[in-house]
Amino acid sequence: MSETVASCHKNMSWIQEKLAQAFPGACIKVTDIRGDDQHFYVHIITDFFQDVPFLQRHRQVYSALEWETESCIHALSLCTQTPKEVSA
Repeated sequence: MSETVASCHKNMSWIQEKLAQAFPGACIKVTDIRGDDQHFYVHIITDFFQDVPFLQRHRQVYSALEWETESCIHALSLCTQTPKEVSA
């Protein structure tokens, strides 16, 4: 496997791993929306968000990712829900 192909989804895998560690048992879907490993849509469904305000949920996600300005990630769009919100 070439180095280019091997590194193609480096950030996507890293995001998935970090969020799985931070939110055990959560349903996490990470989508590389442009295919460039820099623009992502992340949908997380977990009970950890129960009674947590919208903005605080996003802060929890950014904290879990140890967000840094030096990151190779250019854009991150989030959808954070509880199982109850999904079924409503």
